[in-house]
Amino acid sequence: MKKISQIRILKKLKMNRISDIKYRYENFGGIISSEDPPFLAFVDRNYMLDMGLKSSELWQKKDSIGILSAPTEVHFAITNKCSVKCSHCYMGSDVSEENEYDTKTFKRALDVLSEMNVFHIAMGGGEALEREDLFEVAEYAREKGLVPNLTTSGSIMNDELAQKLKIFGQVNLSIDGLYDNYNIFRKSQVKFDTIDKSIDILMRNNIPTGINCVVGKRNYGMIPEIFEYASKKGLNEIEFLRFKPLGRGIDRYNSERTTYEQNIKLIPLLTKMSEKYKIIAKIDCSFVPMLCYHKPPKELLYSMATYGCEAGNVLLGIKSN
Repeated sequence: MKKISQIRILKKLKMNRISDIKYRYENFGGIISSEDPPFLAFVDRNYMLDMGLKSSELWQKKDSIGILSAPTEVHFAITNKCSVKCSHCYMGSDVSEENEYDTKTFKRALDVLSEMNVFHIAMGGGEALEREDLFEVAEYAREKGLVPNLTTSGSIMNDELAQKLKIFGQVNLSIDGLYDNYNIFRKSQVKFDTIDKSIDILMRNNIPTGINCVVGKRNYGMIPEIFEYASKKGLNEIEFLRFKPLGRGIDRYNSERTTYEQNIKLIPLLTKMSEKYKIIAKIDCSFVPMLCYHKPPKELLYSMATYGCEAGNVLLGIKSN
């Protein structure tokens, strides 16, 4: 089902004008990106030629997917400042880092990433909304042809802010549990009702919205109800992140990490829930061993751009300083 829908989208993109699609040459062909519909795909040389593009010098090399010319996405922690201070935060966010980028330096970094033909910039932190120049930086990313996305706690939201958030291609809220279980990993004063209202505001303002969910031993059984909640709210995706032994999470990792049995069952569970509720389920790269445990066909792994560790290749992480 998913493969058929991807083929339809690729056919639609091929019929679009080149000016509506961002593309980048690679030795195997190229990478194309679209916002309507939202899509990023690795395509072969024939597809690039069928789009009306010329051949590339890169095509003189062997046509295998290996080291890319640049990452496709950059995760930019634009500040370490965060008033929520989740106890499981792998960034250990609290106050601003020493020597955090000022606005001018941020823009210079975006200039470099634009020249590299990066497609997406995932802005987070810390709490990105606590940085005063966030929207100036996001607007500059747009000017440079980069699609900015945002991850936020959702603790700060109103209609005026939501309208400004339309600069982002996607806004994801951090939710690890619902209702009384919202603070299952955190010692936060923020209540679930606040986050629930934030989602309503985002949806009312037609902001593409999803959930980022850190998965640990105690909230693993809540995954189905998180899918059900996302479906009722009309959200478009849930990204599942592994509980990491970094930052403030390092002291709780051994007690909170998922069990061996949970790790084995995770991918079948996400597949089942995604199909049931028609919600896109994503996993971060640290869950790839759980995916590979089930011996998926290599073609499926290739279609999801999964070739091994992609640090610095497909993905690049940048801290605020």
